Amino acid sequence: MRTLVFGALAGSLLLAGCAGNENRARSDYEYVDAKSDPVFVVPEDLEAPPKRPDYHIPEIETTDETAIGENLVISAPIQVLTLVDGSLRPQGEDRRASIEFDITRYESENPIDGIWKSLWNVLERNDIAARFWDKEEGVLVTDWFVADSEEAPSYFFGIEDYFIERTGKLEVRARYAFNLDVSRTGRTAKLSAVMVGFERYLDKTMERNRPTQVERDNFTVNVLNGVVKQYQNDMIALKQEKTIEQQRAMALSMQVDQKGLASIVAAVPFDQAWENAESLLEAAGFVVEDRERMQATYYVTVPGNWNLNHLFSETKEVGIKSGDYKLFFGDRGDTTTISIFNDDNKPLKEEDVAKAYESLQQALKSLTE
Repeated sequence: MRTLVFGALAGSLLLAGCAGNENRARSDYEYVDAKSDPVFVVPEDLEAPPKRPDYHIPEIETTDETAIGENLVISAPIQVLTLVDGSLRPQGEDRRASIEFDITRYESENPIDGIWKSLWNVLERNDIAARFWDKEEGVLVTDWFVADSEEAPSYFFGIEDYFIERTGKLEVRARYAFNLDVSRTGRTAKLSAVMVGFERYLDKTMERNRPTQVERDNFTVNVLNGVVKQYQNDMIALKQEKTIEQQRAMALSMQVDQKGLASIVAAVPFDQAWENAESLLEAAGFVVEDRERMQATYYVTVPGNWNLNHLFSETKEVGIKSGDYKLFFGDRGDTTTISIFNDDNKPLKEEDVAKAYESLQQALKSLTE
């Protein structure tokens, strides 16, 4: 078990969402002892005036859902972050922080394993063990997340520092259960978190082991947001890795047919060449203006020596004359041909295709290093 430092969500997993003393009740808690005035005594020979309940003070009943005095936390509810593509917050969840999202599939990894991997990455990064894991049933129960006032003073300011009588080291612990439900189609998943354990200590003496509703809800949402953020980062990294692998597979060569028409050959099927061509062309110095898959055509521009692209970026020289060009992609099964035509719909000469080929080769090398 490791003591955690909880700060902004962007940097790390959070245990608590309230900081500063603006979200604490400021008073000496006299209201806790407030009572309704005694019932007005009316002489027997007079009629009692009408009663109104406007100022009646009910008896305070302490339950798991209430907090009074210094235990009262006033804080706006924290929302689940829908960072993942296709994600949304389910409605009507009971005491659970949940998020639904589209499952991203990659050939190199089972998509469900990817979700579990992101959850485990969060736990392992913070040295938190799991008490129980049933992958088939989609349940994982964590060990304690811990935050204390020495490691996370911004969180505890307003609890021990604002109230003079509450000096000492404050520590809060919480455990969570995660549930992963996958739809029958396998296209969407719902990840939920619920707090299953809570302890609050002052100078190593337990004050209480039940959270307030605000603590339970906000703490749990922040923990789920940490997992969602990790999953988003993992998916971005996987996508980048897959793109690099596909680009490495795009071994380029040059060919000239019997009619003397020169073209560039990518050693990958059409779909792969088409999807990876834009980033490769931009890296080589072309400007992609448009593309039309039905026509298997990329519309590109080769900038001149003096243009805004050169002023604000390190635009590479393609080596051919500036102007507009069309790139026609030909499906050859395991390979794809790329023929280059100028704005007059005439194919480029072999020497110009060779220059474009050299620029693409250099760009491919830079993208995959």
